[in-house]
Amino acid sequence: MKRELETKFAIRDEKAFLSVLERHGIHLTEPVEQRDIIYFRKGKGFSDLPHGEPVLRIRQVGNAITTTLKIYRNGVSDRTEVECGITDQIAFDEYLKCLGFDSIVEVIKKRRKGTFSGATIVLDEVCRLGHFAEIEVVTSDDGVSDGIEKLRMIVEHLGFDGKDAFTVPYDEMLYNKTRGERF
Repeated sequence: MKRELETKFAIRDEKAFLSVLERHGIHLTEPVEQRDIIYFRKGKGFSDLPHGEPVLRIRQVGNAITTTLKIYRNGVSDRTEVECGITDQIAFDEYLKCLGFDSIVEVIKKRRKGTFSGATIVLDEVCRLGHFAEIEVVTSDDGVSDGIEKLRMIVEHLGFDGKDAFTVPYDEMLYNKTRGERF
């Protein structure tokens, strides 16, 4: 199965960040709006999400709609993901509710993507949260330790500061923010 390893950083100065990417030959796509609706099993929340518990996402980008099943492994930065297209978001929402899932938060962001050394580099402008960069390495179950090392090397090479690192996903940040909690 596919494993996604990622790290995220708050971007305080977007122009400076874009300059760093340019110096490394990283070119980002034009911004694309993504709308994500996150689903947990009824009665579950971020605070009681055990490893192995499924989380579902419906993502709309333009007219394309996909669903992603995420199973967290060793923290939120290491997860198995299975994704497929859907044609009817309303019907799929009902389907998930019949299976015992509730939508808990919506994340709207503008995303720009690039690549560097086999990793995906992302600049996100997340509504109600701000700007973030993500570095993502996709690997198999067998390649996790190599993927973690690759991620570490890219972070170091691009000069990210550890004090701006986040391990909390956007959905959890927004969920906590709407409840007046820190993220």
